[in-house]
Amino acid sequence: MSQSGDAEIVQAKITAARRDAEGLKDKIKRKKDDLTDATRKFSVPERVRQRLLGFRFYKGVALTSV
Repeated sequence: MSQSGDAEIVQAKITAARRDAEGLKDKIKRKKDDLTDATRKFSVPERVRQRLLGFRFYKGVALTSV
């Protein structure tokens, strides 16, 4: 192959990688926005909530908050 052909292939791969990176950045941003959306209401069953609260105080030692 000629060097110009190799350069074109490399350039095409770089362009595709940039396009993929932009798509991933957008996906991460959407996910982050969804997780920080204060208007969304999550319904956690009472038994699950109690288990989660119980993990915070295992053997009388306060662990990190949930």
